[in-house]
Amino acid sequence: MPLFRKNKEAFDTIQPKIKKEQIYYFLHIHKCGGSSLVNYLKSAGLCAYPHSKNGNPSYLFDILPNGKVDSNCWIPFWDWSDKEQTDFYVNGGGNFYVNEWGLPSDFRPIQGITYLTLLRDPVRRVYSHYRELCAHGLNCDFRSFLDDHPFQSSNFITRILCGRKRGNLTEIDCERAISRLESLHGVFILEDQATDGHLKKFFRTKKSFTESRSGSSYGTT
Repeated sequence: MPLFRKNKEAFDTIQPKIKKEQIYYFLHIHKCGGSSLVNYLKSAGLCAYPHSKNGNPSYLFDILPNGKVDSNCWIPFWDWSDKEQTDFYVNGGGNFYVNEWGLPSDFRPIQGITYLTLLRDPVRRVYSHYRELCAHGLNCDFRSFLDDHPFQSSNFITRILCGRKRGNLTEIDCERAISRLESLHGVFILEDQATDGHLKKFFRTKKSFTESRSGSSYGTT
């Protein structure tokens, strides 16, 4: 599978410089560098939904007493009909929308919306996920984490792509995940040294993805 895809066209035939009317859907797979990509999109001139947390649209999100965000406040726009989603994207006040919760089982791209995602080496991703949970109170070794948290540790990227969050993955699930990657306009790899250049060409910008990640440890966002 290529590291970059734009409607199966040649790399150099991608869209012109960002325009306000262009709308982007970023599938943020947890611990794959998505927070850095959100910062990059903002630095490249894109606007998130007015009420959002890390780019995720929300109903005026609430900060709980423990400092965490009330996860029930997220707007589940990915579950809406094509018409409802299109109206939301066009009239929502932003031109990039982040989905950090996975694709629904009946996902299909909507015409006129540009879809992209950022992938990561799965072993690095799961260890980063483990470290994050430990920082928020998880008290176990890495082996126990792998055994006791199958959703976060077992083929997490594939599960987010195919829409199966519980149970054993099937061959059909894997085929669906690959098919969905192939349907996206841009698929980028966090560890690939060429990703910075790919993103510059994809968005026709001189902004550096590497610079947007300054201040955070490599691969921990």
